[in-house]
Amino acid sequence: MSRLLLVSEIIRRLRLHQQHWGHITVIASMSDVSCETIRKIMRDGRMSLRLQTVLSDILERLDRKEIAIKRNSPTIAIGDYVNKTLIEERPHDAPYTQRRIVRASEYNRWARCSACGNAYFSGIKRTRSDGEKPRYYACDGCVDTPDRIMMGGRAP
Repeated sequence: MSRLLLVSEIIRRLRLHQQHWGHITVIASMSDVSCETIRKIMRDGRMSLRLQTVLSDILERLDRKEIAIKRNSPTIAIGDYVNKTLIEERPHDAPYTQRRIVRASEYNRWARCSACGNAYFSGIKRTRSDGEKPRYYACDGCVDTPDRIMMGGRAP
């Protein structure tokens, strides 16, 4: 169980997640309330202690990258548009840290950068071939654009 966050901190984090499509819907479903209830909390700034505890746990797990919210883009399937939002939990055997620059075969999307603690890594692709998979992954916080270009890639 995570620590209990202040109501103002919960509202701040909910507003950050509101910028990503589908995150509020997933957070609402995980906390067993409606999206309108979450929006009302962000607007009024009031919630029950039970909801404060549940939202604190969910938001902490999202920030620690123990839960990933993934959105599939709409695809046409038998004439209908299908749009899915997936929730994935961190595997128990996934490493917690990895180096700033790692080979694609060693990259783990659940691990954080060992230098700065950032959770976001981008693939470094060669600029000449568009269909090529990334050979390396680099931390977005540590490895700057000039370094990526020097390694034969492009800006993140």
